[in-house]
Amino acid sequence: MEIEIEGIKYRMRHQQPHSYNSTIAKLMMMATYFGGMGKPPKKRPEIDIIEEFRLIQKKESKLSRNDRDWVLNEFERHFEKI
Repeated sequence: MEIEIEGIKYRMRHQQPHSYNSTIAKLMMMATYFGGMGKPPKKRPEIDIIEEFRLIQKKESKLSRNDRDWVLNEFERHFEKI
């Protein structure tokens, strides 16, 4: 899938499945059993990442700085410049 934003073309990255070794899997299970690793994750807004990325590029986004950073990270994780 290719998209164009502000004259720049992006394509979807090919996602590789995560492979955890047994030690990491055991540590994650223990952390879950003993109450997790800290605060529960913040609930992210239900937004269209592509459209919000467009708004961020135009400096018209109404999201908080933290949410804008999250959108940028998610977009860069899923898309790459052509």
